[in-house]
Order: sequence, then structure tokens, then C-alpha cells
Amino acid sequence: MLPQLPREPIRPEREQLPDDKEIWQPDWRCFCCQDTGTISQNLSRSIVPDYDPHRDKRPACQHPRCEAGRLLRGDFNYDQRFTAGICSQLDALAREDWRNTVKAQQKRLVNLNCVKSLRQRPRTPDEEVLAYHKHQAALAEANSVRVVPQMEEVVDA
Repeated sequence: MLPQLPREPIRPEREQLPDDKEIWQPDWRCFCCQDTGTISQNLSRSIVPDYDPHRDKRPACQHPRCEAGRLLRGDFNYDQRFTAGICSQLDALAREDWRNTVKAQQKRLVNLNCVKSLRQRPRTPDEEVLAYHKHQAALAEANSVRVVPQMEEVVDA
């Protein structure tokens, strides 16, 4: 028999508790460029309304804490006109947009859970304890009854 080892997650800090509802949230350092070094088209259009990604230079991120944008500073293949102040404002806008998105998703999940539940009201603490004990009893019963598959004889014809 081979030994059994526990999981070894690549990024343990990203492991979620099973009770948590998972809503993806970016872990970017710079929301202005999403750590790419170039400002996204949507944010670019808020500064240059007629921005055309097929004909115009991509704007380089000038946010003071942006590592990816630092690599593009001074590279004249990219639009260098966006100042650090503009990029800081775009970063704040994008962060606020993500906060609103997460709130909307959480609200959607709460509404979805209410729709999926057959209960008309939340359980009381006593009902919660009773449900827990019933669940544990059902698990114990399921673990004690094991179905052993039987081998069928194969007859060569």
C-alpha cells in the first residue's frame, strides 16, 4: 500500500475556507494597468475620449508604485503623456469599480441563495442544532453501511 500524503498547495495563502463564497478579486498592485505596464482601453478612453487602440500608441502607466509601468517609462513606442497624478486617479477609479463589482456579486449570491433555499425564514439556533445532529447521524449511518461489490464470474463462451 502506498503512503497517503496531505495536499501541498502551491499558494497556501490563496486557499479558501470551504464555507466562503468564492468571488474572484484581482491581486494586482496597480489597478490602472492591471500590472501590465500599459493602461487599459477603458481607462484610456476616460482621458482620451476618441482613443483608438488600433491607431494610437498604448499609454504607459506612470503610477508611482507601478513596477510594470516603470519598465516602459521613456519608451517612446508608448504614449508618455499620462502623468503620475492621472494614473493615480485612474488607479483609484479602477479600485472603486472593483469594490462595487464585488459588492454587486455578493448581493447577487445572497439573492441566489435565498432563491435556492426552500425555507421561508432562516433557522433558529435550536433548529440549527437539530439539523446539525440529524446531519451527523446521517453521516454516521452512511459510513457504517458499506456496500461491497461482488465479483461476477466470467464464463468463456
